[in-house]
Amino acid sequence: MESLFSFIIQILGLFIILGLVGALLVFLLNKRKTLSRGELEIESLDQRDLEWKYSLWPMLLSKSNYKTAIKKLTKKNESLSEDKKTLFVIKFNGDLHASEVLHIRHEISAILQTANPQSDQVLCLIESGGGHVSDYGLASSQLKRLVDAKIYLTVSVDTIAASGGYLMACVANQILSAPFATIGSIGVIAGVPNFNRLLKKYDVDYKEYTAGEFKKTISLFGEINQKGETKFIEQLEHTHEFFKEYVKSMRPSINLEQVATGEYWYGAKAKELGLVDELLTSDQFITDKINQGYQVLLLTYTEKQALSDKIAKSFSMSIYQQLNKFLARLNQNTY
Repeated sequence: MESLFSFIIQILGLFIILGLVGALLVFLLNKRKTLSRGELEIESLDQRDLEWKYSLWPMLLSKSNYKTAIKKLTKKNESLSEDKKTLFVIKFNGDLHASEVLHIRHEISAILQTANPQSDQVLCLIESGGGHVSDYGLASSQLKRLVDAKIYLTVSVDTIAASGGYLMACVANQILSAPFATIGSIGVIAGVPNFNRLLKKYDVDYKEYTAGEFKKTISLFGEINQKGETKFIEQLEHTHEFFKEYVKSMRPSINLEQVATGEYWYGAKAKELGLVDELLTSDQFITDKINQGYQVLLLTYTEKQALSDKIAKSFSMSIYQQLNKFLARLNQNTY
């Protein structure tokens, strides 16, 4: 009985903390008098590389050769047109909720207002193992805005683009992958711990009320019945079919039944399967573009956070981490 009491206290304590934090977040957000605005930071990667080259030359070249090299480089730069071709670079480092979609949507909007579809291109660096379907669906749709605007989009994967990460990558005109990057995982997974038998063991009743036959197919504390479980699996299969159809519409040449099994592959094998187009790191791609005369601009949208936002975010992240630890202790399987 002691263990049951301890378990109930932990549950109640968790919900009380979540409630207090929720109230605090609402209070802090309501205290804000102005809407925080973000800034678009722009870094010239071709100029950065040039500066690095300048800094190395004095150590590698004689004084006369150094002066000659500087003159040639200056003359070459003067001969270039002011209207240089531009490669816009954006980054997406994914988490479970594809949080960085809030940033890339602004970066993409800026590109759409300035890019010339006839000459300019976009490189998106994706590193993500996936997450929630709707969040990554939105992130993928943001990238598709570029393709729909006829701006050539290249996605580069240096380490991983799996599941939702690949849902984003597949919209590109071209997908690059490092040889050992993880690619694929075109599948859907869901895991739900269920404590109903534990509650029954200690004679604890749990009541759940819904309107609509399948409003809640499976529950954290309620008893899971065959009908609800069947419907839940049916919904997963439907999501998987939608995922497969989306990938097929973007890359019609792939053998869908071969690659949509939920498996992942390293870059070299992914190229054989048609999931990526070329084995190349993002660094080499950028270097090649610079050598072709492109100016390369890295765009990074950042938000200036008010003190209340920072506190709210710190509290929410802390509770999120503690909740994950708590659930992990109760059940080793995680979603």
